[in-house]
Amino acid sequence: LVSWEDLRLPAEETAAIAASRGITDRNLLRTLQEQSTGWIAGVTLMLERLRGGASLEALGRGEALDTVFDYFAGLIFHNASDKMREVLMKTAFLPRVSIALAAAVTGESNAIEYIEDLHRRHLFTDRSVGGEITYQYHALFRAFLKSKASIAYSPEECRSIAGLAACQLQIQSQPEPAFALFVEADEWNDAERILIALAPQLLAQGRWQTLSQWIEILPQDRLDANPWVRYWHGRSLSAVRPREARSILASAFESFSKHGHKDGQLL
Repeated sequence: LVSWEDLRLPAEETAAIAASRGITDRNLLRTLQEQSTGWIAGVTLMLERLRGGASLEALGRGEALDTVFDYFAGLIFHNASDKMREVLMKTAFLPRVSIALAAAVTGESNAIEYIEDLHRRHLFTDRSVGGEITYQYHALFRAFLKSKASIAYSPEECRSIAGLAACQLQIQSQPEPAFALFVEADEWNDAERILIALAPQLLAQGRWQTLSQWIEILPQDRLDANPWVRYWHGRSLSAVRPREARSILASAFESFSKHGHKDGQLL
């Protein structure tokens, strides 16, 4: 038996294939490996897109992966029942899917059975067994399912699904993926709350880039309105861009002073 694990390309082989086609940029190679998860057809198709002038940012978009998406559609999606399609599209908003999360996001108590069926058939779905069994869609397959969701549901419905998924992740003490989904749902109050709560931990772990990127995702009016967001933005940049950080922290200090927040001023 030759399994998927035997066929999966490690990062070194992906890099070698890319190098044979003149692509050696580390960021591109990292994205190729993350998106393809070692699936050689995905690597090949994305390399062709890159050679044709596609950008790194375009790799994950549906229009840049139409050939890959056609493959998924023919192999899996068109042959699935309406209920299975709904379960797959809604659970694709989650980075990892457990029995409880699948049921909560879809409203179907047996939703996980559809995902288990894909895993059993070795169709772009990985399973991890730890404290609980969880499933993860192949990155390209997840992008395909979310592309289908954007067609099947209105923008308001997509934001609602993302918001529901974020709330469920919060309940299960998974704040980082919850933040990304609150952003996707345009639930800025919840996204800010998670950011401010996790900021000290992220800095303590040396993850200032993650914190800075999170803050830069927020709309400008949110940055202007909340001095705590500006404070953590300044802190995240203080070691690498100190002049910019000083300006941001000075602005935060002025807001703290204006509203009488002594703890913010002291920090």
